[in-house]
Amino acid sequence: MTVWDFSGKGPAGTAPRSLRCHEPVTALAWRPGAGGHLASGGHDGTIALWRATAGRPEARLRPERTLDGDAAVAALAWAGPHLLIAAYQDGRVSAHHLPSRTVL
Repeated sequence: MTVWDFSGKGPAGTAPRSLRCHEPVTALAWRPGAGGHLASGGHDGTIALWRATAGRPEARLRPERTLDGDAAVAALAWAGPHLLIAAYQDGRVSAHHLPSRTVL
């Protein structure tokens, strides 16, 4: 995944950040509020939690935390700033409570 900063004047002239955890990525969800928090889900069932604005531009970032699952992630949605809902291709739905201080 590649992430650009769209704040201020937009991405023109800025360097992107590269996020890599799972291939292929099957779901994305941007966390409400400031801070650049992003969740990505993969075909392998993992969910990666990112601080997409961390690190140097043009550097590859590692996830701040990962959550393991058994089936491919079909969809992700934040239900507020601390609750991530994940739907899997096998029909399961999980809610992950993620306190801001301990997660990102």
